[in-house]
Amino acid sequence: MKIDIASDFYYHCYAFAKQNAFNMKKISTLLSIIVEVFRRDSASIQWENTHAESFAYFNNLLVRHSVDRPPKCISVFTEDNARLIHGFILSSYYQHFRMYKYIFSKHLRMKISSGEPQGVETPRASSMPLQESVPI
Repeated sequence: MKIDIASDFYYHCYAFAKQNAFNMKKISTLLSIIVEVFRRDSASIQWENTHAESFAYFNNLLVRHSVDRPPKCISVFTEDNARLIHGFILSSYYQHFRMYKYIFSKHLRMKISSGEPQGVETPRASSMPLQESVPI
């Protein structure tokens, strides 16, 4: 089920890129950014990565691929492309961020059992009262 959800999301990203006539270099870069953000968000403990931190990371990657400052930044996307991508990601991934986070994050499962304190058992109910017991 998880693989189907991720595949569907990646397909919609690819369809968005084709719809906006991105060339193969732009499509590859966009999908790489999406996969990187998705994996980073999925690899963290359940709610460790917040919506704002994830979006800041995505925005940083997008800007790095929209500005030409070698060797750290290379211009793949134009300013218009970046604006389109920004709007698409906000309305798709970040609109449903909590759902993706819940489905793909590692969940901490705990099993708690209750026992008697310090191993002391409660006395069993006696079948006969003490007055009727056998004298020693």
